[in-house]
Order: sequence, then C-alpha cells, then structure tokens
Amino acid sequence: MSFKVLHRGYQHIRLSSSFSLTLDIQDYLRSLARDEKGIESIQFYMDQQHFTLRIKEGFSVLDNAEAFLKRIDKGKVSELMTLPIRREESAYSIVSGAAIKRILFVVLCRILFAIYGLVIRLWVILEKPIKH
Repeated sequence: MSFKVLHRGYQHIRLSSSFSLTLDIQDYLRSLARDEKGIESIQFYMDQQHFTLRIKEGFSVLDNAEAFLKRIDKGKVSELMTLPIRREESAYSIVSGAAIKRILFVVLCRILFAIYGLVIRLWVILEKPIKH
C-alpha cells in the first residue's frame, strides 16, 4: 500500500494510490479526514485511483497529508478490499432505468386497454339475441 504525490498546491495535494479506492475504502478515508483537524475535505476521482486532500488555511499541506496517511490502518483497508464492490449509480443508469420503467408502463397500459376493448366487444356480441 503506497501513495504517490502527483501535485501539491497552496492548500491541496493530489495523491495516487497503489490500490483501488472502492466506495467502502472511500467512506473509511472520509471518516479519517473528518477526524483530522487540518483537513478541510477529501475528494475522490472517478478512476478510483486518485484523490485530493484540501487543507485548511494556515496548516502545512505536507505535514497534514503525511499525518493523514500515517493514520490509515493497512489491516482495515485489506479487510475493506475483500468486501463485494459497491457501485455508485451514474446519471445514465438512473435516467435509463426511469425511461425503461416508463416505456414498460405505457406498453402495459396499451395492452390492458386493448384487452378491455376486446372484452367489451365480445360482451356486446354475446348479448345480442341469436335469430333463428
């Protein structure tokens, strides 16, 4: 488990990890960042390999980043890596799921309406007296 500094700015540092930052690991790192007094926020990139630490004004970027990274428990990360991978829903999956539900609802309504029409026609036909 290693981290590489990709960029260091005045109040932030972008890091790359040697392992995949799954959603469970991201939640764990967020909880660690909340407890660190010098860290304002942590942001994760979609590639699940990179993240940025935003440091509060007046705190040392390198010192706070180093303190944060030292607090990461390798055993806890290893345990989280064995869990089934959770996926965040993307905008595409949300919209496409809603569109599919809408299409299925409309088709089902049309089918039910057609069946209702057939039943009414059959009822009208069967109600007519048979002439001999």
